[in-house]
Amino acid sequence: FGEDLATDHKNFLVKHCDNMPVFVSMFPSSTKPFYVKSDGNDLAHCFDLFAAYGGEICGGSLRESNEENLQKKFPFEKNNLSWYLDLRKYGTVPHGGFGIGFERLLQSILGISNIRDVIPFPRRKYDCKC
Repeated sequence: FGEDLATDHKNFLVKHCDNMPVFVSMFPSSTKPFYVKSDGNDLAHCFDLFAAYGGEICGGSLRESNEENLQKKFPFEKNNLSWYLDLRKYGTVPHGGFGIGFERLLQSILGISNIRDVIPFPRRKYDCKC
């Protein structure tokens, strides 16, 4: 407990569930960024979606909206990003967010093991000649 899941752990979970997508939620707060809301017991309100071939396809979390809690976890010098704290100070609403890796989603749906084979517009070294 207290460590992030390694790739081998994620693959084990998916294989254990017959290669079906697996949601994992409530990770230890220490493994997540400072802006992720904590439940007060060292667990973060977050989730990750793991699937065969694609690995982690989607991740999301609730964001910390309480200014005092955010200041306790703020890893930067307050002057540099005071605007971020001011957003919470002068009012915000509880909110969250998520992100989906499009290429990883395609990789999982199509059952392709190499992510480079599903990138729609790949950029490779020496492709652009000037």
